[in-house]
Amino acid sequence: MTRALSLDFWGTLAVPNPAYSAARTAYLSRLANLSTAEANHRYRAVKRRLDGEAERHGTAVTPTAACARLAEALGVPLAAGELRGQLESLTRASPPVVTPRTLDELRQAADAGLVLCLASNTNFLGGALMTELFPDLPLHGRVYSDQVGTSKPHADFFGAVLGVIRRHAPGLEPAEVTHVGDHPVCDRDGAERTGFAAVLVRSPADTDDALREIVASLRRGR
Repeated sequence: MTRALSLDFWGTLAVPNPAYSAARTAYLSRLANLSTAEANHRYRAVKRRLDGEAERHGTAVTPTAACARLAEALGVPLAAGELRGQLESLTRASPPVVTPRTLDELRQAADAGLVLCLASNTNFLGGALMTELFPDLPLHGRVYSDQVGTSKPHADFFGAVLGVIRRHAPGLEPAEVTHVGDHPVCDRDGAERTGFAAVLVRSPADTDDALREIVASLRRGR
């Protein structure tokens, strides 16, 4: 029976704010004197490489290191820390979107006695910023790749998640954790190799349904 939930963030609990994406592209375009299409293309190319390195090798990157690679790809001399600060300011102005329904389902899961741990890969936007933006999510812990030095689907990442969960549920077995995420390799395969159960979702709406079913199953089993 599930006693704890490990939850991906992007695409699972939250979606990017379209206003942020537009503002980021406009800023990068001005910064590098490129068309918006070309600026967005270069940003996406760097992000795909970072995501691919995480998936293939469990590589974690700090936001500053990610921004250094972006500055190089854009061909601008801007310091990585300054670029990171600009992207973070744009994110604060237009933060990721977590719906009231998702928040309610998380509260229902916590109220049912489940231990909840956020488990997210990061690159340009780090774990510290996500915690700042969402301090009141009903979570028992958070594991971000830039803070633990490894990423999904690596076993060390999920080991860190299990360690956080066991602070609140000593002796809990991996099979008693269900990981919910939207990436077949990073979320489903990585979690299952660690011994977790896994639920693959396509959107936060799917996550809401999955959380409701997990809570209902827990209550039926009592």
